[in-house]
Amino acid sequence: MVDVTAWHGPTDRASAALEQLQIGGTCQGREELIALASRADYEAALRAAGELGEREPIAASPLLAAAAQAHWHSLGSNGCTFASFLSERRLEYGWETHVVHGSSEPRELATAAAEIFAERREEPEVEVVSVLLPEVDDEALLAALLARLSGLWDWDVRVQGEETDADLGSIVRLGVRAAVEFEHWSEVLGFGCFAAQVNTRAAPFTEMAIRAKPPKRHRVNQRAYMADIDTGFERDQVREWWRQTEEDRLRRLAPSQNLRGKAKVSFSLLASLWGGM
Repeated sequence: MVDVTAWHGPTDRASAALEQLQIGGTCQGREELIALASRADYEAALRAAGELGEREPIAASPLLAAAAQAHWHSLGSNGCTFASFLSERRLEYGWETHVVHGSSEPRELATAAAEIFAERREEPEVEVVSVLLPEVDDEALLAALLARLSGLWDWDVRVQGEETDADLGSIVRLGVRAAVEFEHWSEVLGFGCFAAQVNTRAAPFTEMAIRAKPPKRHRVNQRAYMADIDTGFERDQVREWWRQTEEDRLRRLAPSQNLRGKAKVSFSLLASLWGGM
């Protein structure tokens, strides 16, 4: 049976442990352009601090998994200056994390994710809802979960394109969107340690980070982004962040990953997995 655990920020001891993180720079043996903290790195830091048992996987501890993923974002690992800033100040800017665990059944996982977002997007203080799925490590399970979401009226999952990877073969780029107010759709940021996932999305755990509100002004394309959150900074600062984000994105992406790193692409999966959905 699926369980949901809300995470409200790391404990002092967990924060101290994460500060001792040593970055190995691998995601299931992938070669990254820039060293990124992996799940193994976080497990090592937490074990060294006595926060995680010697044989206990971090995925079995929802609160530690959430703390590690938030720390990964705050390091700037996803290449988005906005997300890095917001992750360090989640309570201030209304970024919530809800950990879905205890099940490997796609329908249960999709239902839990959809229910969490439907409930939390109505709350005025909530700006971003992260659905963290630390036990979803298998691409086939993720594909099945996304297929379930695609059947819901307030979710949209569509193919944004296909390409051929020299090592992996045929890859499908999937865009995931969730409905918010005023007929806008939130572009879901998808993360996870999967073979076809781009470097800027190769996080320790599978996650869907969803903007919960529409932009202040109606947008013709009806899209909502995390960058729409009002940080209180002047326009020049926001423009500078956009510039830094674009530069960092290009610096972190391998040349073959450019299309997979676009904002409309949430997950990149092997085409054979999605074709069977």
